[in-house]
Amino acid sequence: MNSIARKLLATLLTVIAFGFFLASASHSVLAQDLSSSPVPQCAVCHNGHTIYIPCNQVSKYLQKHPGDYAGMCQGITQEKP
Repeated sequence: MNSIARKLLATLLTVIAFGFFLASASHSVLAQDLSSSPVPQCAVCHNGHTIYIPCNQVSKYLQKHPGDYAGMCQGITQEKP
């Protein structure tokens, strides 16, 4: 193989490797963006203050906190924990 063909092959392999690198880097960025998306939060009235907890935890939370209820507190200012 002559030197021009070797340089061309080396350049082609470099471009292909760089393409794979960019594809894998953008895939990991997308995966991080999806995994870091916020969990939906729901309002719960706790001791007269509106707090926000993950929606999938509301029923479990209310079982352990009698007197609290789902939704914003009525007539009281909101307060986030």
